[in-house]
Amino acid sequence: MPDAAGDVAANAIDADEAIAPCAASYTATYGQSRYRLVPAAETWDSAEHACEVDGRGMHLVLLDDSPERGAIENLAMGTVIWVGLTDRLTDGTFLNVTGTMPLFTPWQNNDPSRVGPGCVQFDPSARTYHDVACTTTLAYVCECDEIPANPGSF
Repeated sequence: MPDAAGDVAANAIDADEAIAPCAASYTATYGQSRYRLVPAAETWDSAEHACEVDGRGMHLVLLDDSPERGAIENLAMGTVIWVGLTDRLTDGTFLNVTGTMPLFTPWQNNDPSRVGPGCVQFDPSARTYHDVACTTTLAYVCECDEIPANPGSF
């Protein structure tokens, strides 16, 4: 509804202020998400924390389908990265950092195979996931999709 000056968009802007916009460093896009590649190697916990510090609705990348996987392959340029998927709460039950079940799980043959808690890496050259120790250090991709991380799921 227009305000006294006839500005229809004013209310929409106010509603959006509850969720921080993506940081300027999030330059790659696919669908409604924006991404940034961080080439510095970090543990899974450090990488997830670094993404969350960027703002609400930012977390390690979640690959929801094959086209998004392709977009992240292009961004990662062959670098193995962390994704926001782990089975640390219940061995063998992988949850996204947002607390949801994954929609897309391109596991490498014979994976998941790690006994005990693990975190998931994505190898863009092989186009597959592999579960590894969460203390491994890898590059990572942060995703800004306005869906906040749920620390209770990891």
